[in-house]
Amino acid sequence: MRNMLGLFTLVLSLSLLSGCQEAQSLEDKGAEVALVKVIEVPKLTPENSEIFLARIDAGTRAHLSFQLSGEIAQIPVKMGQVVEKGELLASLDPIDFQLALDAKSAEYDLRKAQFERAKRLQKTNLISKDAYDQADSALKTSHAELNQAQKDLRNTRLSAPFNGVVSATMSKPFEVVAARQGILNLIDNQYLEVIFSIPVQYTRQQNIEAIKASPLSVIMDAHPGIRISASLKEISTEPNYQTNTYSAKVTIERPEQLNLLPGMTGIVVVEDRASSHQFKVPDSAWINQSLMVWKVNPHNSSVSQTKIILDNDGRVVAGLTQGDQVVVAGLESLYEGQMVKIWKREGGI
Repeated sequence: MRNMLGLFTLVLSLSLLSGCQEAQSLEDKGAEVALVKVIEVPKLTPENSEIFLARIDAGTRAHLSFQLSGEIAQIPVKMGQVVEKGELLASLDPIDFQLALDAKSAEYDLRKAQFERAKRLQKTNLISKDAYDQADSALKTSHAELNQAQKDLRNTRLSAPFNGVVSATMSKPFEVVAARQGILNLIDNQYLEVIFSIPVQYTRQQNIEAIKASPLSVIMDAHPGIRISASLKEISTEPNYQTNTYSAKVTIERPEQLNLLPGMTGIVVVEDRASSHQFKVPDSAWINQSLMVWKVNPHNSSVSQTKIILDNDGRVVAGLTQGDQVVVAGLESLYEGQMVKIWKREGGI
């Protein structure tokens, strides 16, 4: 009995010791402070810039219709739906066109057999050349009609000519539509045009060539914190005398995270090249090659993962602001909420 009591005491002591060590380990982990090197985000917007009211327009658009008349069998897409090139957008009831194709196919087989018979007879001069020519002509006509019937059947399906978004639908299933009657509109919302006007007075201070050479960006009213890099597409050389402005267009590539559609408004920013800032995140700051970085909280010196949005040239357009500190070294073993100490150069080291 005494031995059992001693054994129980030993096991209890070991359990308490193990629990204390585990608690101490967790406490040490929570109090662990990592030494990191950071970079401070500079001012992301230029000091001198001009802004112009702007509106998005689709760079590529299509007003889609059938080349045939018939009853709509289905429209499997909806307004606002993203579609890929070749995807089915609408179809006509194919029954009548399939029957027409079957009839033309049977007629072609008959004409082909008649021609082959005429060909053999003509070699032995059992039919006139005129009869042979008629059989040949009938076969060619039947072949053309068969091709047209095959084309008509294919044209009962309306497919997307490019990747884009369905911007409008004008018809519904079971409606009878005429040839070339509008069915739906498709726009390319990946590459968009932004239209704006430049006052004549501004061009007197900055000539058109200087505007073309200036960095351009677009900020949409719906996404005021995101600056999208733009490139100048065209600018008129003659002003509109009613508005006393030049018409201009820039092109942008829609950031994946944003939903931009024609008609949306915003501003075009013409930056002063001398004061334009282009901040790019160092390669060493990215977490596992993703668009995430560790940002230091200045209030408690802890770190948190932050998602960054870049423009087409790799410049930061959202996710960071002036003064933010981004970890660029020592981030391999960091975890969310960990306390860090910022490495500072001391004594020339």
